[in-house]
Amino acid sequence: MNLKHKSLLFSAVVLMFIYSISVAIAPRITMEIIDRLTDKSSLSNVKNLIWLFVVVSLVQAISRFISDYSFSLIGKKVTTEIKIKILNQLFRLDGEYLSNMNVGEHLNILDVDTSLIEEVATRTMFSIISDIVTSVFMLFMLLTLQWDLVVFVVGIQVTIVFMQIYFNKKILALKKQTRKINGEITNIEQELLSGFVDIVQLNGKKYFFHKFIEKTREVVKKNLKLEFLFGMNNLIGMSLTLITVTFVLVYGAYKISIGTLTVGGLIAFSIYSQKIISPILRIIRSNLQIQQSIISLDRIFSLLDTNAKIKKNNNIKRPLNGLVQFSDVEFSYKSMSKKMKYSNIELKPNSVNIITGSSGIGKTTMTKLLYRLWDVNSGTINIDKKHIEDYNLNYLRKNLGIVSQDTIIFTDSVIHNITLMKDKISKEYVYEICKLVELHDVIMELPNKYETLLGGDGINLSGGQLQRLAIARAIISDPKILIMDEPTSSLDEELEIKLLENILGFLKKRTTIIITHRKIPIRYGDYIYDCNKL
Repeated sequence: MNLKHKSLLFSAVVLMFIYSISVAIAPRITMEIIDRLTDKSSLSNVKNLIWLFVVVSLVQAISRFISDYSFSLIGKKVTTEIKIKILNQLFRLDGEYLSNMNVGEHLNILDVDTSLIEEVATRTMFSIISDIVTSVFMLFMLLTLQWDLVVFVVGIQVTIVFMQIYFNKKILALKKQTRKINGEITNIEQELLSGFVDIVQLNGKKYFFHKFIEKTREVVKKNLKLEFLFGMNNLIGMSLTLITVTFVLVYGAYKISIGTLTVGGLIAFSIYSQKIISPILRIIRSNLQIQQSIISLDRIFSLLDTNAKIKKNNNIKRPLNGLVQFSDVEFSYKSMSKKMKYSNIELKPNSVNIITGSSGIGKTTMTKLLYRLWDVNSGTINIDKKHIEDYNLNYLRKNLGIVSQDTIIFTDSVIHNITLMKDKISKEYVYEICKLVELHDVIMELPNKYETLLGGDGINLSGGQLQRLAIARAIISDPKILIMDEPTSSLDEELEIKLLENILGFLKKRTTIIITHRKIPIRYGDYIYDCNKL
């Protein structure tokens, strides 16, 4: 937490203490007003007390408002910082982790867990401190009014405390189970929404609903149990509160009748006895939030502490020429026993290098090894005769560009999807590149041209249009090593030839690696490597 956060936090805590004290003294002022009116004291004294009561009430309201706003502001800033740290950590992790991670669980970490930490780390913790101060102050006030009534009230409070502890344990256990099932439901929903068209084509509706309904029924049962526990907890708490109020009124009336308690004293005592219950209940109930936040913190720190198997802070950042060499490389995914071998491949700079081979032979895996999402089991990959692991990982990836089989589209404008908001790229240059890849005319026919929204609620492009957008994106990134994985598979032959002719000059100014089964791209290759024969 930076200095600015600390000063804001200090101000919020001070205001919270002011609020606690004002809450505690207000009933005492009320008592004094009623007793003086009963004793027919001078009106001017009563007026002064009324004004004091108004001032205290205003201080109470204003201090609470500013304190709550400050805690909310701190919480939002801290939560944003935590989310950024989590996302940065995910970018550091290796392909094994990223390909196997539970999307629903990680969405819960980013949204549910961080929100809970925000609430507990700011408002809840300091609210507990405020409630403790308020309770102690009120207990002191009660003792100064009628100590014998306090004994009964404290006895009820102790009963409520044990009751809350009992219910909180059961509620916490159920909430853990519910959260796990909710994570599974989120994962099922994410699978559906990200592949809706494929599921429709597979006639997978029945399969989806079977999984979804089964998990939903589980979570409904858990939630009904939670509602029952919450209801019983509140019912017993309200019953004990009613018993307390009734006893205080009956016993207080008796005290008034024998002259040992004033009417104002009874009203003040009644207010204190009811108000003291609320902060105690909040303190006990906040234990549930604290326990949940401990679990959330454990999940967050478990993710943040996950060791990145890929070393990223190596020092080499020299300009790349682009010579890529695979020497006796062997690699296999943990989930597969089959090893992929790349004996002696030399991908030349300033040329088009074609990689062919049968499906499953490991052509796309080569690209993942170049990006160092995984490291090889044995052998070496060198770039410009330096081991790939000696290069700074961020620097290495900035010098790589890719046109993958599946083009990722962000919910943003066409131009931002092409440039990925890179600095110092003029619109004129974007137009020029889009003309080169035969995409400009298509974009100009869209409702808002280059500002048209894609993805989400926006326009959907065809497969061929998406491939051309991906190629434009890669050209604009101007990488030293360009990887193109089946870049023209959705284009007809005429358009495929025209596009490749247009961009051939660009391809030959860097190390271009084209992975393809198609005959036309192979014609443009300077070097051709068949993975079946390596």
